[in-house]
Amino acid sequence: MTSYIGKCIDDMTVFKSITTQPNQKPWMTAKVCALLKYRVSAFRAGDKDALRAAWAKLSQAIREAKCTHSQRIHGHFQSSGDTRHMWQGIQSITNYRPAPPACDSDASLPDALNSFYACFEARNDITASKTIPTPEEQVLCLTTANMRKTLRRVNPRKAAGPNHSWQSAQGMCRTASRCLH
Repeated sequence: MTSYIGKCIDDMTVFKSITTQPNQKPWMTAKVCALLKYRVSAFRAGDKDALRAAWAKLSQAIREAKCTHSQRIHGHFQSSGDTRHMWQGIQSITNYRPAPPACDSDASLPDALNSFYACFEARNDITASKTIPTPEEQVLCLTTANMRKTLRRVNPRKAAGPNHSWQSAQGMCRTASRCLH
């Protein structure tokens, strides 16, 4: 099964090689890279005038690239109320890249998941019965309005996982309103 999935992935995805140097600066742009290549070719050709012009163009392009990069970084810190934008700036400055999530190479995982979810499909022969709570027990009372108000206060960007996203919250509101009616 996993080898078939791997084959499908290989058939459907496009692999692209991107070469980066370990000391590549964050302000490096395609224009600067092209001018670096032009400077090297002018140097190898031995043309002093072309080399001088290449150096001038390269210096100007580096200044512009550094200025643009600096403005982009400063833009992350302009508004004090947008903490998400600020953290993106810090990640850009530190060149932080989160590690990709680890994938278990255990081939029995699909079978384990299948058997786990299959237990919910088993026939349930026990009839449901309603129990009446005693006076000392607290009964949980939910209204659609209270649930909707509570779930709308959840910030989907700060949620613990995908099940707490705004779309899931809206779905929970719809489900709860159907159950309560």
